[in-house]
Amino acid sequence: MFNIISTNDDATLMAAMEANLAAFWMGYGHTSAGDAYADAHVMRFSSVLRHPLFNAAFGGYFASDEAAPRDQAVRETTAYFQTRQRPAMWWIGPTAQSPALSDTLKRNNWHHLGDVPGMVLDLNTLDPAASAPDLSIERVQEIDSLHAWTDILGPANDIAPVMMPLLHQLEDARGFAEENYVRYLARFDGQAVAASAVLYSDGVAGIFAVATDAKWRARGFGRAVTAAPLIDAKQRGYRFSVLQASELGYPVYKHLGFEHRWMVNLFAHQ
Repeated sequence: MFNIISTNDDATLMAAMEANLAAFWMGYGHTSAGDAYADAHVMRFSSVLRHPLFNAAFGGYFASDEAAPRDQAVRETTAYFQTRQRPAMWWIGPTAQSPALSDTLKRNNWHHLGDVPGMVLDLNTLDPAASAPDLSIERVQEIDSLHAWTDILGPANDIAPVMMPLLHQLEDARGFAEENYVRYLARFDGQAVAASAVLYSDGVAGIFAVATDAKWRARGFGRAVTAAPLIDAKQRGYRFSVLQASELGYPVYKHLGFEHRWMVNLFAHQ
């Protein structure tokens, strides 16, 4: 609890958002189904799943006069994914962004996918009534619920059916051991319809893996399954929640009170 961020300082929250983002994804690399590496400049991980979301790099923290170390780090990271034959993404938060880093990535055959909004919510402003009728939301604590959660997550992230067994392997490997990581599963009339997760790290509650089964969209389920971990985070004493918004999720998060503060650059390598 001692490291929970309690003041609305933009620079502090920006750095926390970046660190929380990396911590969530690097968690897959720290399983038996993945591999992870980190130094002062770059973090990266790979997994059994050949999908760019689940093979990624983060950061690129270099001073303007550190051209040689920057070039070496990008070359080594590129080779890391090429050797493993993995498509990959590189997430660059606002504190690491620079024209020099972008140019170096492009020279190493990374292309700019676009920018993702980084958002923050003061949990003191959260409306606790963000729920949907007849929807039950549970914390995922056993394997059957985890498999149902994964079956929601996969299609929402364009995971091909043939790759779903590997996603299950990866989620099973991550399991339930992380006390600061909680998944949520929403059911309507007993059927799994939506999913979300929260990672408590770096002084904030990071929201991830928000997904609704395509057949059940536009019924408020995504908003409700996002609100559930926010309510829990507030009860734990957290002041701020952060996330990176997809185009589909952005209006949902705005409706919950999230503010768009920053942009996160996304690069991809095949």
